[in-house]
Amino acid sequence: PSPICGPAIHLNQCLGAKECKDQCCDAATCKLKPGAQCAEGECCSNCKIKAAGEVCRERNDDDCDLEDVCDGKSPWCWKHLHTL
Repeated sequence: PSPICGPAIHLNQCLGAKECKDQCCDAATCKLKPGAQCAEGECCSNCKIKAAGEVCRERNDDDCDLEDVCDGKSPWCWKHLHTL
């Protein structure tokens, strides 16, 4: 996971306490608080990466679509699975 959090991830700069209100982030440093693994993402909950196998994206109405699950390593739900 990225050690930088909040708007700084996208802007590559720390915007300070006013903009950084995330419970997982230290506003003074724009980095994750001690013990935090993540600050955002479909596979991030309460500053921790969800376990492998937890559903992060439900299947849609497409018959070939499958639900996507967390990999236990990333805060993001990367895959979008379909059957053949």
